Amino acid sequence: MTTVDIRTAARPDNDPPVTGFRAAPRALEDVRLDRVSSTEWRVSDRRFLTETGRAIIGVIDRVGPAYRVTSLTDPDHIEFYGSLAAARGAFVERS
Repeated sequence: MTTVDIRTAARPDNDPPVTGFRAAPRALEDVRLDRVSSTEWRVSDRRFLTETGRAIIGVIDRVGPAYRVTSLTDPDHIEFYGSLAAARGAFVERS
């Protein structure tokens, strides 16, 4: 097993360290969907580099006529939406 000290590891300038809870994206434009299969999408926050893994915030998968949303901040809570656009919108911070 390899241990990395995240306090001293080199980071790209556009991927600052996270201290505490990372807020959900505030704009729909910050939510990126990457298709991983014919019925699944990885949901990422565009404000972070995907390569670091920190950008991934959830998954959407199609279940029959609905889209199931699972957020990595609360993977036990699942929501269903009638469209992919609505499912994507579920990841935007609500004020």
